[in-house]
Amino acid sequence: MYISENINEFDKIQNIYRNFPTGRLIDISNSITKKYFQNKIYIRGLIEFSNICFNDCKYCGIRLSNRSVNRYELSNEKILSIIEKGYRNGIRTFVLQSGERSYLNSDYNIKKKSSNTPANLKTISLKFIEKVDKLLIEIRRRYSDEVAITLSCGVYERKTYQDWFNLGANRYLLRFETSSGDLYEDLCPGKSFSRRIQALQDLSDIGYEVGSGFLIGLPGETEEITINNLLLCKMLRLDMVGIGPFLAHPETPLAKFPSVDIEQVLKITSLLRILLPESNIPATTATGTLDKLGWEKALSSGANVLMINISPAEIKKEYLLYPGKICIYEDGFKYLSGLKVKLEKIGKQLCFERGDSLTSKRKIGINR
Repeated sequence: MYISENINEFDKIQNIYRNFPTGRLIDISNSITKKYFQNKIYIRGLIEFSNICFNDCKYCGIRLSNRSVNRYELSNEKILSIIEKGYRNGIRTFVLQSGERSYLNSDYNIKKKSSNTPANLKTISLKFIEKVDKLLIEIRRRYSDEVAITLSCGVYERKTYQDWFNLGANRYLLRFETSSGDLYEDLCPGKSFSRRIQALQDLSDIGYEVGSGFLIGLPGETEEITINNLLLCKMLRLDMVGIGPFLAHPETPLAKFPSVDIEQVLKITSLLRILLPESNIPATTATGTLDKLGWEKALSSGANVLMINISPAEIKKEYLLYPGKICIYEDGFKYLSGLKVKLEKIGKQLCFERGDSLTSKRKIGINR
């Protein structure tokens, strides 16, 4: 588990977590958000371009063992056509998200899927890397630096991250999920917590704007882990913090575990804004799924980013990390057209700027 070097810091956050009413935390976080971002809500266009995943995380609906998932991968031509439509609609930041297809955990994957061997898993992984290479080259050819590109494709070798950065990727999203190494490795068989943290170190050193975060209310989470989740985000000096509630998927080993309530999500969102005043914090889709006004509540509790799912409607239902996911039957561009009015109702302003990080790049110091 990550342990804060400053015990007083842990105690201070624990005291706030235990004793401050959520409403007070929301008021404080709102004043901080307004200071750094005014009332702007930055829009990102999310494209879930593949649900093929080599990992078998116990909480995830597209885990390797879930044989009921219809696997897909969008062609680069299709991805580029979505980006073009998004660009015409004013979007200037695109998030390209997929399942994780690294061969770094090949031994575990072979056990789960006997038809695979280290050689063909590596071949699959290298083809995926090449696909992303070509996609980035074409995006930069068409749009130069007018758009920001965020990749969210999992853990890879440093060289791969460096190549993608050189080809035009600006940002990378890789959640650590929990600050407890033991809990992480129990929930994600065959995966290494220290390797994931090292990947975040690599990304930061290379020069990416780095996004990470955690699931709220994972089975096995304690108050100590919750506080350390917050402190790890602060220590990593993240440019973006993505959090969301644990939502049990019926086709996972954690199907019977309950979710947290919306107040806990808002409390954590507010605390993150207080700890990381300059970081971009999205109101996540999972929060909107947990509560019908989840997005609006999160945007009024310190969040300043919305990721609008502009993936094709026919494949959205195949990227179900959790059940009941909102907007899977709704055209993302149609939703975008009515968003200005919805945001104005809560005193916020729709913003299509790139929304680059306010946080300067620093080296990460990690305790393992």
